[in-house]
Amino acid sequence: MSNIANRLPELELEDKRYDLHVGAEAPMTYNITLIYPDWSAYRKPLKPPVALQSSDQIRANLSKIGINL
Repeated sequence: MSNIANRLPELELEDKRYDLHVGAEAPMTYNITLIYPDWSAYRKPLKPPVALQSSDQIRANLSKIGINL
């Protein structure tokens, strides 16, 4: 372990010579491009919405089961 400690100044000079460095640095920009897969081939087609019933149809259906409005 002491061999590495003794060579530390030499290693630092070598790092500077080859432009080497250790540690995290902030990136030049934080521009991030997100790429999402195209899931359209895997989506199920949407069902058409159920047609709305008129109030008279609703009353007629409810009266069949005994609810009178």
